[in-house]
Amino acid sequence: MALLGLARGTDFGRMVDIGCGRGQITVALLEAGLARSCIALDWAKPSLADLRAAGQGLAIETVARDLSCDFRVPAGDTALLIDVLYTMDGGAALKLLNAAADAARTRVVVRSMDAAAGWRGRFAVTLERLARPFWPHAGARVDPLPPAALAAALERRGFHTRMMPCWGDTPFANVLIIAERGQPEGTAQPWSLA
Repeated sequence: MALLGLARGTDFGRMVDIGCGRGQITVALLEAGLARSCIALDWAKPSLADLRAAGQGLAIETVARDLSCDFRVPAGDTALLIDVLYTMDGGAALKLLNAAADAARTRVVVRSMDAAAGWRGRFAVTLERLARPFWPHAGARVDPLPPAALAAALERRGFHTRMMPCWGDTPFANVLIIAERGQPEGTAQPWSLA
């Protein structure tokens, strides 16, 4: 998982996992000692129940919320938006991203899809659209905003951003956007992009 590898040595503090699903990332980051606690938001109550079961003994609070129209995000040190924004209408995606940026004291981490990434982008969008009727969030769109537009929105909120592809040897077009406050360009970064 690109996120765990990149985050070594980083303290996510109090995380807010926005659109957490079953919470695999939340549990992994907490168990790795990279975060102290997490507020996990998702609309799917069965997924939140799975997260509570998997995260027994960890500092996790779950909140059922329809993020497609309810953009309230609790305050935290790090906001995670992993594979959420590309399933939303562009306007709603930007509202949720802005809410996450306003709530995050230190950083926002976004994993989204780059539809313009050649064959990978075409494959990923097609696969997501074909799979939608079979997934719990069947009504969700697949409408990825360009990663540069997401980074620009975070920069307007006072973050310094870095982007990197994180597809590795897979056919997917995932891009990781790391946005941090108070780190001007050219200074040492806690995340390694090598």
